[in-house]
Amino acid sequence: MKDTVIITLAEGQYVMADKSKFPKYSLLERSGVRPGEKVEQNPTPQELREGNYKPRLTIYARPAAGTMSRVLKIEFSAPKLLFGNNFEELVDSDFDELITHLQAKLKEMGVWVYTQVLESTIPTGIHYSKNFILANGTSTSMIISELAKANVSKRLDSNKVRFRNEGHYLSWHTNSFEVVFYDKVKDLEQSKKSEKRAIEKDNSLQMPLFEVFKKKRFEVLRFEVRLNRRKLKLVAEKVGLKTGFSFRELFSSDTSLAVLRYFWQEYTQGLELAIPETIKNDLDTFRELSKLNPHIKGNRLLQCYLAMKLIGANGYRTFRQAYESTKGTNWTRLNKDIKSLVLPPTIYRPYKEISSGLQEYKPVKFADYPESELNNDNERYKQNDQRQPISAYDYD
Repeated sequence: MKDTVIITLAEGQYVMADKSKFPKYSLLERSGVRPGEKVEQNPTPQELREGNYKPRLTIYARPAAGTMSRVLKIEFSAPKLLFGNNFEELVDSDFDELITHLQAKLKEMGVWVYTQVLESTIPTGIHYSKNFILANGTSTSMIISELAKANVSKRLDSNKVRFRNEGHYLSWHTNSFEVVFYDKVKDLEQSKKSEKRAIEKDNSLQMPLFEVFKKKRFEVLRFEVRLNRRKLKLVAEKVGLKTGFSFRELFSSDTSLAVLRYFWQEYTQGLELAIPETIKNDLDTFRELSKLNPHIKGNRLLQCYLAMKLIGANGYRTFRQAYESTKGTNWTRLNKDIKSLVLPPTIYRPYKEISSGLQEYKPVKFADYPESELNNDNERYKQNDQRQPISAYDYD
């Protein structure tokens, strides 16, 4: 449930052991270097194809006490670092091994960082995520289509919504966070055409997954909440998290689940008011609705049903705006009546599969799919078993 982590270290929190690993590093050492100038070191396409996943490193100049310091930004996917993919999900006990792997990769890239520094630093950004396996006929596009019609409040900046890749990707974006849903199989398919068309970075690392998913004939819906430090602290207050904000403390399944639940509830408001477009037999559905709700008179029930159909077709906010623009209408009363309805069990709501999947944390593991033919990088990462955390003596 933990994926991308962004860590920023001030000069003095890391050791630059090999400047040659950073092309044009001398730009940061010259006199007159300007604030914001930077050098980068990223995994190459060849390294990713060979399964050699590395963090993305950026060193940039920042004014400090009358001089220029060199700040190091480390961005990496935790499951890709450990497993070579982010289909398989981490558990809390993976943290120490993750730190060991991260240190080893950083050392390979010419940078040394103490264990204590990595564990105690407060990430500047973190992405919590969950993969949902859909194997009962429900498609990712069905769920994403429903979610696109949710009642997202104005305070969540819902106007910045992106719905693309033929309905296989949906996101709500703000300056401090982003909520994303996408079809992981479709994203890998897009990567085969062009890496630039994919949602995820470094998908060439995960291309073996594509053939496995095709053979398994299931779909994978990925749900991500991408937070910066400020937004994370605000969300922590709202969900009542009592832990601190160090990397070790944030590497928590309970925290991840609480954050995902919070945004799921925020973004699924109003979906229960919709009759999905998959419901075709309106007359039978209306009859069932009438039997289950004798407290609402016929004309009013018909009005509620029509409203729910329009919400299902056009989305909550679009319908509400149209309804309120009609003279003599009372949205508050209609909304209350709809919420009071007992709905027929025949109304299938695909998004409910996600709701049930967020009740408790069950990490996705390849062991749950034994017939999978994917080589889960066991040979590739066997060398990591011998890696040890870096101590102060390693710098001598």
